[in-house]
Amino acid sequence: MSVFEDFKAMFEQVLEFMQYQHAGYEIKALHKVGYSKLHRKKTGKAPRQAAIAHLRNPTTLESYTLIEIDLSDYAEKKPLSTLLFKYDCLDEARSRVDAILSALVAKSLSWPRDYLKANKIRSKYINHPTGFNANTSKSDTELIDRWTTVTINTFSKIDKQN
Repeated sequence: MSVFEDFKAMFEQVLEFMQYQHAGYEIKALHKVGYSKLHRKKTGKAPRQAAIAHLRNPTTLESYTLIEIDLSDYAEKKPLSTLLFKYDCLDEARSRVDAILSALVAKSLSWPRDYLKANKIRSKYINHPTGFNANTSKSDTELIDRWTTVTINTFSKIDKQN
């Protein structure tokens, strides 16, 4: 399975466990920023992509967004966690994604912590489980289950942020 298939499997488990509403899932190509070429993969120069998953708490109507970046061309040299951010309004969360992805490219494929803080975006970073490798096509149900557990735990942490 690809990293996005694993990400989607994790996302679906989170939805089921937390009983949140599915509010959207898309895969977007990263855009060129300045002179950076990191919006393209090293191999074949294909566009680098991000998977974006939106969830909504049906009780509070708060919105959560998960973003996963495909770094499969980096052969374990550049780990990048999954980003989780929270907004009160789903439309506002959706409108922030492109700016976050552009800031990511500008930061050499590192999460733009300063940008997130400056824009008062409540966010957390979810490490991939030990043994997760975006370069393999093997899907391990146990790894996806561990990724789901860590993600669910991170939701409670972001809810405690002011």
